[in-house]
Amino acid sequence: MRDKRIDLLRFIGLSMIILAHVEPPDLIMQIRNFDVPIMVIISGISFSISFKNKETFSLYVWKRFKRLVLPVWAFLSIFFLLMTHVFPHTIDLSLKIMAKSYLLTDGIGYVWIIRVFLLVALVSPLLYHWNQKEKSNTRYLLTLAILAIAYEVFRYYSLPYIHGGKLRLISLVSHYVLAYSLIFALGLRIYQFKKPELIATFLVAIATFVITRWYLGSYTDSSISTQDYKYPPSFYYFSYSIFVFAILWSISDKIVSFVESIKLSGVVFFVAQNSIWVYLWHILFITLLPDNHYLEKYLLTYISAGIITYLQTRIVNLIINKESLPNGMKKNIRMVFTG
Repeated sequence: MRDKRIDLLRFIGLSMIILAHVEPPDLIMQIRNFDVPIMVIISGISFSISFKNKETFSLYVWKRFKRLVLPVWAFLSIFFLLMTHVFPHTIDLSLKIMAKSYLLTDGIGYVWIIRVFLLVALVSPLLYHWNQKEKSNTRYLLTLAILAIAYEVFRYYSLPYIHGGKLRLISLVSHYVLAYSLIFALGLRIYQFKKPELIATFLVAIATFVITRWYLGSYTDSSISTQDYKYPPSFYYFSYSIFVFAILWSISDKIVSFVESIKLSGVVFFVAQNSIWVYLWHILFITLLPDNHYLEKYLLTYISAGIITYLQTRIVNLIINKESLPNGMKKNIRMVFTG
C-alpha cells in the first residue's frame, strides 16, 4: 500500500521546483527553496520500502536508466523538434546546447535535476545496505553529520578550482553525488527514527541554518540567500530543506486528510505519481509562455503540463492494453512514458 505522505511531499516538492522557474519575488524564492533536497529525501523514503534486494546491480542500473534517462531523452527530442521547426527563434539552440542537454550537464538548464537523481540512484543500493546493517539510529545520524562536515570542508576548499574546465565537469558528478547521497541516506532512515530523533534532526538543521545565516550576514560580505549555495550544494542550503521537511513530515497526515476532504487528492496523487513527466512538460510551457505575472505563468504552466501528462498516460494505457503487444514491450512503454 502506497504511503500517501510520500506522494504529498513529492507533489509539494515538484510544485516548488516549477514555482522557481517562473521567477517569483525574492522572498517567495527563498521560502520555496527546499524543493530538490525534499524530492531526494522522499526518494530515499520510497526506496527504503520498494528496493528489491535480490536484483543484480546491472539490472537495477538498467531499470533506473530507463526510468530516469530515457524519458528525458524522449522529451528532449520532441522539445528540440518543436523549438527548431514549429517555434523557431524562441530560444537559442545549438548542437552544443542540445548535446549538453542530452548529457544532463548544462544545455537548456532544467535537466540537471535528473542528473542528481541518476547519480544518487547509482549509489542507492550501497546506502541501502549500510542502512540495513547499522542498527543504531544515533550512530547512523552521527555518521551522516561527520560526513556532512567532511563534505562541507571539501566543498569549501575545492570551490576556487571548479568554475571551469575539466574540474568543473568532474564537480558536476563528485560534489552532487556526495552531497545528495547524504540527504538520500537521511530519507532511507526516516521510518526507523523515533520521535525524539526526528526532533533532534529538526533542531540541528534549524540551528545550522540560523547560525550560518547569522554568521554570513554579520561577519562576511557573502550572500545569505540559500539559492547562492545550491551549485554545488552546501549544507547551509540543505539545512533549510531538512528543517522544512521535518515540519511537513510531522503534519503530513493532517495535510493528506485536508486534501482528501476538499476532493483534490486525485489531482495531487496523479501529479506525484507522474512527477517526471509533469516536470518535463513544464519545460515546454515555461519556454513558450510570455513572462507575465509570475503567478499567472505558474498556474498556466502547471495546469498545461498536468493536462498533457494526463492525456499522455491515457494514450499509453490504450497502447499497452492491446493484447498483440509483448508483455516486455508493454512494461518498457509504461516505464518510459509514465511516472
